[in-house]
Formats: sequence, structure tokens, C-alpha cells
Amino acid sequence: MVILKQTTNSCVSDICIADLQKLAYSSTFDVNKIVKMKSKMNQLISIDPEIMHGKPCVKGTRIPISLFVNMLADGMREDEILKDFPSLNRKSIHASLKYAAMPAE
Repeated sequence: MVILKQTTNSCVSDICIADLQKLAYSSTFDVNKIVKMKSKMNQLISIDPEIMHGKPCVKGTRIPISLFVNMLADGMREDEILKDFPSLNRKSIHASLKYAAMPAE
């Protein structure tokens, strides 16, 4: 199994080639789309061992993405989350959800 690591500005993105190859056999899977999506998420999500013990966070903050997932799962609306975290925007919430969903795909 080959893992490509891309590190930029404390963002780490792991792309497992074996997993991508397995998914590539699916007629609805597009490797380039996943790579582009991970690149966009790297602009909004960071993983730094010095911040929140390496948990994925909204870039430039100490807010873990798991917080948004749990808030939405508990029934909070995006507007309520943004009211509680005025420094964030909808893109941050959406990137957090996409990041959290990636292992399930």
C-alpha cells in the first residue's frame, strides 16, 4: 500500500493509493474529483499535532470539526452554529462535514 503525504502550512493530507484504486472500479467514482475535494478541504481544515492533539480543526482555530458534526447530529441548524461561532462561515461547516464523511465513502 502506498500513501502519498502532502504537507503544507501544517495541513496534512493522506491519499491512500490502494483505496483510491479500489474505489476507481466503481462507475461513479472519479479520482480527480476526490483529489480536488481534498485540496479544497486543506484550505479550510488543518491537522497539527500541536493543536488539539492533532485532531482535524477549522484552519486557523482550535475548533475541532467533530464539534460541528455533533452539533448538527444533535439537531442544531447551521445558522445557530454560525451565531455561536461568528468567526466561521458556512464553507467551514461544509468542509468539516465533507472531511468527516470521507472515511465512510
